[in-house]
Amino acid sequence: MCISEPEITTTLSENSNTDTDSVAVDYTVETGSGVFDRYYFSINHIQTTTVTKDDDDVRRTVQFNELDAGNLYTVTAWTKSGSEKSRAINTQVRTVPKKPELKCQSEEDAMTVIITKGDGKVDKFSLTCSNCSDTSRREAEPNTITTRYTNLVPYTTYSFKATAIAGTASTHRKESGITSIYCATNEGRKYLFCFIVMNIFCSCQ
Repeated sequence: MCISEPEITTTLSENSNTDTDSVAVDYTVETGSGVFDRYYFSINHIQTTTVTKDDDDVRRTVQFNELDAGNLYTVTAWTKSGSEKSRAINTQVRTVPKKPELKCQSEEDAMTVIITKGDGKVDKFSLTCSNCSDTSRREAEPNTITTRYTNLVPYTTYSFKATAIAGTASTHRKESGITSIYCATNEGRKYLFCFIVMNIFCSCQ
Protein backbone atom coordinates (compact mmCIF):
# COMPACT_ATOMS: atom_id res chain seq x y z
CA MET A 1 0.00 0.00 0.00
CA CYS A 2 1.33 3.43 -0.93
CA ILE A 3 1.45 5.91 1.93
CA SER A 4 1.29 9.54 0.87
CA GLU A 5 3.51 12.13 2.46
CA PRO A 6 1.72 13.65 5.48
CA GLU A 7 0.96 17.35 5.46
CA ILE A 8 1.92 19.66 8.31
CA THR A 9 -0.03 22.89 8.83
CA THR A 10 0.62 23.53 12.50
CA THR A 11 1.95 26.91 13.61
CA LEU A 12 4.84 27.30 16.06
CA SER A 13 5.03 30.20 18.52
CA GLU A 14 7.14 31.01 21.56
CA ASN A 15 5.68 30.20 24.96
CA SER A 16 6.14 32.61 27.88
CA ASN A 17 7.94 29.88 29.87
CA THR A 18 11.13 30.47 27.87
CA ASP A 19 13.88 31.25 30.40
CA THR A 20 17.67 31.62 30.71
CA ASP A 21 18.26 27.88 30.24
CA SER A 22 15.13 26.70 28.42
CA VAL A 23 13.01 27.26 25.33
CA ALA A 24 9.26 26.59 25.26
CA VAL A 25 7.20 26.51 22.04
CA ASP A 26 3.45 26.14 21.49
CA TYR A 27 2.04 24.39 18.43
CA THR A 28 -1.47 24.59 17.03
CA VAL A 29 -3.87 21.79 16.07
CA GLU A 30 -3.38 20.37 12.58
CA THR A 31 -5.90 21.63 10.03
CA GLY A 32 -4.51 19.90 6.95
CA SER A 33 -5.67 16.71 5.31
CA GLY A 34 -3.94 13.36 5.70
CA VAL A 35 -3.16 11.03 8.55
CA PHE A 36 -0.10 11.04 10.79
CA ASP A 37 0.92 9.34 14.01
CA ARG A 38 3.09 11.79 15.91
CA TYR A 39 4.73 15.18 15.99
CA TYR A 40 8.52 15.42 16.21
CA PHE A 41 10.42 18.43 17.54
CA SER A 42 14.14 19.12 17.55
CA ILE A 43 16.39 22.04 18.46
CA ASN A 44 19.87 22.89 17.20
CA HIS A 45 21.64 22.00 20.43
CA ILE A 46 24.02 19.05 20.39
CA GLN A 47 23.04 17.73 23.83
CA THR A 48 19.26 17.82 23.26
CA THR A 49 17.31 14.86 21.86
CA THR A 50 14.24 14.96 19.62
CA VAL A 51 10.90 15.29 21.46
CA THR A 52 7.98 13.13 20.34
CA LYS A 53 4.33 14.07 20.93
CA ASP A 54 1.23 12.03 20.04
CA ASP A 55 -1.15 13.73 17.64
CA ASP A 56 -3.93 13.76 20.27
CA ASP A 57 -1.80 15.17 23.10
CA VAL A 58 -3.87 18.02 24.59
CA ARG A 59 -0.85 19.82 26.08
CA ARG A 60 0.42 21.52 22.95
CA THR A 61 3.67 22.85 24.35
CA VAL A 62 7.16 21.44 23.93
CA GLN A 63 10.11 22.51 26.08
CA PHE A 64 13.87 22.09 25.70
CA ASN A 65 16.06 22.45 28.79
CA GLU A 66 19.75 22.79 29.71
CA LEU A 67 20.38 25.44 27.06
CA ASP A 68 22.75 28.43 27.10
CA ALA A 69 21.50 31.86 28.17
CA GLY A 70 21.04 34.55 25.52
CA ASN A 71 21.48 32.20 22.55
CA LEU A 72 19.24 32.08 19.48
CA TYR A 73 17.89 28.58 18.78
CA THR A 74 15.93 27.07 15.91
CA VAL A 75 13.08 24.70 16.81
CA THR A 76 12.09 22.36 13.96
CA ALA A 77 8.86 20.35 13.75
CA TRP A 78 7.58 17.63 11.43
CA THR A 79 5.10 14.74 11.40
CA LYS A 80 5.34 11.12 10.27
CA SER A 81 2.84 8.66 8.85
CA GLY A 82 4.44 5.25 9.00
CA SER A 83 7.86 5.76 7.44
CA GLU A 84 6.79 8.84 5.49
CA LYS A 85 7.96 12.16 6.86
CA SER A 86 6.32 15.54 6.20
CA ARG A 87 8.18 18.68 5.27
CA ALA A 88 9.77 20.45 8.23
CA ILE A 89 8.71 23.81 9.65
CA ASN A 90 10.68 25.87 12.14
CA THR A 91 10.76 28.95 14.34
CA GLN A 92 13.55 30.79 16.13
CA VAL A 93 13.51 31.48 19.87
CA ARG A 94 16.16 33.16 22.01
CA THR A 95 16.77 32.20 25.62
CA VAL A 96 16.76 35.03 28.17
CA PRO A 97 20.22 36.43 29.02
CA LYS A 98 21.38 36.21 32.62
CA LYS A 99 21.25 39.26 34.86
CA PRO A 100 24.54 41.15 35.26
CA GLU A 101 26.24 41.87 38.57
CA LEU A 102 26.86 45.45 39.75
CA LYS A 103 29.54 47.01 41.96
CA CYS A 104 30.35 50.64 42.73
CA GLN A 105 33.53 52.66 43.22
CA SER A 106 32.60 55.78 45.15
CA GLU A 107 34.14 59.24 44.97
CA GLU A 108 33.17 62.53 46.58
CA ASP A 109 31.02 63.76 43.69
CA ALA A 110 31.20 60.87 41.23
CA MET A 111 30.48 57.16 41.01
CA THR A 112 31.92 54.45 38.75
CA VAL A 113 29.55 51.52 38.21
CA ILE A 114 31.18 48.20 37.28
CA ILE A 115 29.07 45.74 35.29
CA THR A 116 30.00 42.05 35.33
CA LYS A 117 28.53 39.76 32.66
CA GLY A 118 26.83 36.51 33.62
CA ASP A 119 27.27 33.20 31.77
CA GLY A 120 25.99 32.98 28.20
CA LYS A 121 25.61 35.46 25.36
CA VAL A 122 25.20 39.22 25.88
CA ASP A 123 25.34 41.91 23.18
CA LYS A 124 25.07 44.95 25.43
CA PHE A 125 24.11 46.24 28.86
CA SER A 126 21.55 48.85 29.86
CA LEU A 127 22.20 51.00 32.95
CA THR A 128 20.09 53.71 34.61
CA CYS A 129 20.39 55.85 37.73
CA SER A 130 16.97 56.74 39.09
CA ASN A 131 18.00 59.73 41.21
CA CYS A 132 21.02 61.14 39.37
CA SER A 133 20.79 64.40 37.45
CA ASP A 134 21.32 62.23 34.36
CA THR A 135 18.51 59.65 34.53
CA SER A 136 18.78 58.63 30.87
CA ARG A 137 19.27 54.98 29.97
CA ARG A 138 22.88 54.26 29.05
CA GLU A 139 23.96 51.31 26.93
CA ALA A 140 27.40 49.70 26.99
CA GLU A 141 29.05 46.95 24.95
CA PRO A 142 30.14 43.84 26.87
CA ASN A 143 33.79 44.90 26.68
CA THR A 144 32.91 48.27 28.27
CA ILE A 145 32.21 47.24 31.82
CA THR A 146 32.58 50.58 33.61
CA THR A 147 30.30 53.62 33.47
CA ARG A 148 31.07 56.85 35.37
CA TYR A 149 28.46 59.25 36.73
CA THR A 150 29.63 62.76 37.65
CA ASN A 151 28.19 65.91 39.28
CA LEU A 152 26.82 63.89 42.18
CA VAL A 153 26.17 65.15 45.70
CA PRO A 154 28.63 64.02 48.40
CA TYR A 155 27.39 61.66 51.12
CA THR A 156 24.28 60.74 49.10
CA THR A 157 22.87 57.32 48.19
CA TYR A 158 22.13 56.65 44.51
CA SER A 159 20.08 53.86 42.95
CA PHE A 160 21.41 52.03 39.88
CA LYS A 161 19.63 49.39 37.79
CA ALA A 162 21.08 47.26 34.99
CA THR A 163 19.92 44.63 32.50
CA ALA A 164 21.69 42.46 29.93
CA ILE A 165 20.45 42.45 26.32
CA ALA A 166 20.95 39.72 23.71
CA GLY A 167 19.99 40.11 20.06
CA THR A 168 18.28 42.95 18.21
CA ALA A 169 14.71 43.69 17.15
CA SER A 170 15.28 41.66 13.98
CA THR A 171 16.98 38.75 15.78
CA HIS A 172 14.53 38.10 18.62
CA ARG A 173 15.87 40.57 21.17
CA LYS A 174 15.66 39.47 24.80
CA GLU A 175 16.38 41.47 27.97
CA SER A 176 17.31 39.99 31.32
CA GLY A 177 15.72 40.68 34.67
CA ILE A 178 16.82 43.79 36.56
CA THR A 179 19.80 43.96 38.90
CA SER A 180 19.61 46.81 41.44
CA ILE A 181 22.26 48.32 43.71
CA TYR A 182 22.38 51.28 46.09
CA CYS A 183 25.70 53.13 46.39
CA ALA A 184 26.68 56.19 48.44
CA THR A 185 29.17 58.87 47.46
CA ASN A 186 31.97 59.74 49.89
CA GLU A 187 31.74 62.61 52.36
CA GLY A 188 32.81 65.87 50.74
CA ARG A 189 35.16 68.30 52.44
CA LYS A 190 32.51 71.03 52.62
CA TYR A 191 29.91 68.64 54.08
CA LEU A 192 32.45 67.19 56.50
CA PHE A 193 33.45 70.70 57.64
CA CYS A 194 29.79 71.62 58.22
CA PHE A 195 29.28 68.39 60.16
CA ILE A 196 32.28 69.17 62.41
CA VAL A 197 31.14 72.78 62.96
CA MET A 198 27.63 71.64 63.85
CA ASN A 199 28.97 69.12 66.33
CA ILE A 200 31.21 71.74 67.96
CA PHE A 201 28.30 74.18 68.12
CA CYS A 202 26.02 71.57 69.68
CA SER A 203 28.63 70.54 72.26
CA CYS A 204 29.03 74.16 73.33
CA GLN A 205 25.36 74.61 74.19
